[in-house]
Amino acid sequence: MPKSNYSLPHEKIQRELATIKVEVNHIKKQVKDLSTEQKKLSAYANMGKGGLKVLIWVGYIIAGVIGFFVGHKI
Repeated sequence: MPKSNYSLPHEKIQRELATIKVEVNHIKKQVKDLSTEQKKLSAYANMGKGGLKVLIWVGYIIAGVIGFFVGHKI
């Protein structure tokens, strides 16, 4: 006995919902991966900013020491 036409749209909806669920799970995984990568990149950027601050302070100290010795010799 053939299936009625009323069950076919229901089956189609179920298949589409299953496909959507799979796609949503895939998107969730991608968002989680991107969040992890963003945290790593932020950490690298913060290390770079800290290194730049140290480099600037070392430059100030060297310039001060050179300025001190040059100023006293004149």
